[in-house]
Amino acid sequence: METEGLADALVAAVAPDLGISPPAPGIGFMHRHCQDIDVYFVANTGPTTRRFRIAARTSAGSYEQWDAMSGRVLGAGVTTEGIELTLRPYEATVVVLTEPDVEWPLAGGVRQ
Repeated sequence: METEGLADALVAAVAPDLGISPPAPGIGFMHRHCQDIDVYFVANTGPTTRRFRIAARTSAGSYEQWDAMSGRVLGAGVTTEGIELTLRPYEATVVVLTEPDVEWPLAGGVRQ
């Protein structure tokens, strides 16, 4: 079985799940999809503040950015130009993407 060059061919054939621009060392993410909602946990694993833009491989038109520790909404908007993030050293955030008409999940009957 020929495997040389397979990784490069896959990268060229499939768009990344989350584009990060400019490429930032130490930025990692985890993606989960549930019904009409895409959730990205994005973390800065390095000792330097990083400012970058993310673009998810989804058709979702709007987003909210949540504080990973408190769940507090930090920002919201449309995804047409990507999403600008700044993460301090070892900081993480949650980015929730939906269509504008999707109702947000409720916790105990109250929007968190």
